[in-house]
Amino acid sequence: MKKLYVNIGTCIFCKRSEPEVTFRTRPHTIPQTMGGRKIGVDVCDECNHYFGTVDKQIQPHMAVETCVKEVLNVTQYLTEMPKAQQEGKELPYLKSIYFAIFQKEHVIRFKRAFASTPSFVRTYTRCFKRGLYEMFLQEFHRQTGRGLESRFDAIRRFARYNEGDIPVWHMQYNRIGLHFGMDESNGVTIPINDKALHDIEEYGMFTLIIRGFWFYLAVAPMPMTTYLAYLKQENDEMASGAIFRGVEWLDDIHQIDFTLSRFS
Repeated sequence: MKKLYVNIGTCIFCKRSEPEVTFRTRPHTIPQTMGGRKIGVDVCDECNHYFGTVDKQIQPHMAVETCVKEVLNVTQYLTEMPKAQQEGKELPYLKSIYFAIFQKEHVIRFKRAFASTPSFVRTYTRCFKRGLYEMFLQEFHRQTGRGLESRFDAIRRFARYNEGDIPVWHMQYNRIGLHFGMDESNGVTIPINDKALHDIEEYGMFTLIIRGFWFYLAVAPMPMTTYLAYLKQENDEMASGAIFRGVEWLDDIHQIDFTLSRFS
């Protein structure tokens, strides 16, 4: 009998249970192609398939997980280039749907066909944000078993059904160098530790650190003033040094400088 990836038995995204849905496909909480190794639970096969499949209901057509992994894999690729060049090596070619890669020039940019489409950046940015919330809810549920709580209903609507909008903020860098928040040698992880649980309870906020970037997610309903109070604390603490410039509302994917133009 094939293994079922269930704990509670209700999907954390669509809230359906067997026999209406099945749970036979391994749901990686973070895409494998980004180094994700953890397997989640209570993500039905239909929802699991959705996140990695092109959604033809949005224009231009794109897949939520692809938007996340392409941007963050591009950054990883760029950080590995200088070492490879010093050693006289060429990195394996990075296959990409959306990016043109010029290894010798150390340049990566959106392919012209996509960059010239007026709605492309807007749709891509929205899918990227949805993907961040998808990863959060999967990891939160894997580590706590509490992903079905009603306070995460807005995440379900936004990430899975493209309804509504939830803000994402990010920490900008100075021209110092990319600061990686954690060791990813054993795979990309999203820890839900005591501080993270406290921040969710008190502020409705979660700090997601991945591939050297810091994102701030409004994961639970709170007044905007509460979110901003949390972000001010983060800004005062993090932006006081040489590495970070400050927190910024994310509404354009280019704001996160995934091509590391500030460090070139």
